Amino acid sequence: MSTYLASFCRLTLGLLFLYSFASKVRNVPRFRDTVTAFRLLPETLTGPATGAVLATELAAGTLVLLGGSTVGAGYALATVLLLLFTGVLIGALVRRPGVGCGCFGRDERPVAPADLVRNAGLLALAAAGWWNARTSPTAPLSPADVVVLLLAATSLLLFWTQLAEIVELFGRSPSGRQDSFREVSS
Repeated sequence: MSTYLASFCRLTLGLLFLYSFASKVRNVPRFRDTVTAFRLLPETLTGPATGAVLATELAAGTLVLLGGSTVGAGYALATVLLLLFTGVLIGALVRRPGVGCGCFGRDERPVAPADLVRNAGLLALAAAGWWNARTSPTAPLSPADVVVLLLAATSLLLFWTQLAEIVELFGRSPSGRQDSFREVSS
């Protein structure tokens, strides 16, 4: 894998988890309420689970961005979190339709299939980055390369973290009402 792609994976996932952490830590009680709303844990465990998620997001983002000998552990934490979040989202889609996503600490819209697509893409980034970290070291980048990669990573994150909203937006008619797939395709 090229140094550019490896660095892009690191920057994207590192920024993603630090952004997610920052969004949730701004209102920890709200995030705890989101964890409670999924009804996957007894009430007594939602506080510790909330803290564990926050700590793991911070650690994953930091370790991936630091690179070097920490990047493998960062990718492992990122993958575990993404798999956990994906499992929770699948459970919500199946058992609790309409429960708020809570994605990135601010999202009150219901969990949607697009959230699973988003997580699958992020898991692919984590796998590609982890594979590269195991198989070959990355070469240093010039400051200009870092700026370009940061812009690319930020652009992808701005789009990818809003994927469900974008899908929902394009599913609306000009009048603002939600169209079903059948109505649109007919």
